[in-house]
Amino acid sequence: MAFSKAKPKQSNLRLAMYGPPGSGKTFSALLLAEGLAAHSKKRVAFLDTEESGTDFYAIGVPDRPVHPEAFDFDVLKTQSLSEAMSEVQTLDPDLYGVIVVDSITHLWEAAMNAAEQTRKGTVKFGEWAKVKRPYKNFVKWLMEAPFHIIICGRQKNVFDDEDGDVKKVGVTMNAERDTAYEPQICLRLECKVNKKDTTRSVFYAYAEKDRTGLLAGRTLANMTYKEVAPVVALLSGEQSTFPDPDETAMKDAELMEQQEAAIQKKKADKSVKHLTDYSKKISAAKNLEALQKIAEELKTKRGQLEDDHRDALLSAWETKARQIRGEA
Repeated sequence: MAFSKAKPKQSNLRLAMYGPPGSGKTFSALLLAEGLAAHSKKRVAFLDTEESGTDFYAIGVPDRPVHPEAFDFDVLKTQSLSEAMSEVQTLDPDLYGVIVVDSITHLWEAAMNAAEQTRKGTVKFGEWAKVKRPYKNFVKWLMEAPFHIIICGRQKNVFDDEDGDVKKVGVTMNAERDTAYEPQICLRLECKVNKKDTTRSVFYAYAEKDRTGLLAGRTLANMTYKEVAPVVALLSGEQSTFPDPDETAMKDAELMEQQEAAIQKKKADKSVKHLTDYSKKISAAKNLEALQKIAEELKTKRGQLEDDHRDALLSAWETKARQIRGEA
């Protein structure tokens, strides 16, 4: 693979949103999904891990101030990462245009629970890569799948322990730490009382990340599809993909082994050269003073000599010393 001229390779929208309970995650996701489905003229597949998260949106509610009619979508209710992965991979891209995952938090917890069931205990630091692999494979599939993707997650606080003083320093999505920032756009949702009409609330979406630059730094009040429509207009071409992480790891491991082998060979060659050079010097020494100089030089080369070469030179030096002293 070589460098080539950059081209847009984003065929579908990838959007993450997170917030506390009541911040409008499910409703906002459905509003966006409905617009995306209309744009693609396909259906919405909604992965519901919140048990009854979508129930009241599947029926018409005349007194609902916004979107009183029922949303039209297909739903799968599960908190199993395995089931979620297998089912979304069978979706027909000719029929479905949008996948909503609400919430990814439960699927991350499912990955951790599976690891704890396997180990029957807590997950050790060195085992996190194994725990993350199936979950990250699921997220990777979502980022490359031929569908518009909306990922919802619950919010958690981030704390910093400085000198024993624990302080809240921010919030993030309650999932594997990179999840919220894998998509093109990440929104943090928040609900606040409307100052002009205290009987109504305002749902705000803060664009924490936006690769397109259209939403970056903006605060969207009562967000609808029209706010993201300009982003959708930028989408075109084939979807970019990345190699499988395990295959990449194997290639990198091979490279590291080759480099290590080259280093070891270089060390071995240097040791052989020292063995040859100092064997000649020892053999040519005429007196003990010359031998002592050779011994001082060898001390500086100690780390460059393999054990058997060092032992061979020591034996040759002692033999030569005995010869000079007339002991042999």
